[in-house]
Amino acid sequence: LAGVAVLRAGQAAAEPARLLLQASPRGAQLAELQRLAARARALPGVLELRDLRFWCVDADAVVGSLVVLVDATAEPQRTLRHVRRTFGAALAELTVQVETEDDGDDEFECVRL
Repeated sequence: LAGVAVLRAGQAAAEPARLLLQASPRGAQLAELQRLAARARALPGVLELRDLRFWCVDADAVVGSLVVLVDATAEPQRTLRHVRRTFGAALAELTVQVETEDDGDDEFECVRL
C-alpha cells in the first residue's frame, strides 16, 4: 500500500516539473502538431517549414515558433494568415517568421491565438 502511495505521489509531481522545464508536447498533442505542420507545408507557395519549436507553458497551453520559406510568388502576409489559421486551435501563441526565397526580406509576426 505504501508503494502505491509513493508511486502516485511521484506521478503527481512529474507533471509540474515537466511544465517548469517547459517540456515539449507529447502523445496526442505532438501527433496533432505534426499533422498541422504537414498541412502548413502544403500551403501554396510554401517551400519549407523549419525551426519548429513547441513547448508547454501549462497543462493545457502549448506555444510555438517556426520559420516559413516561401517562393517569390507567395504573398508573405497571406502566408502568415494561413499558417496562423492552420495551427490556431492547437496553440495558445505562435511566432511565425516568413522568409522569401529571392529577396531575403523577412516578415515577422507574433500573434496570440
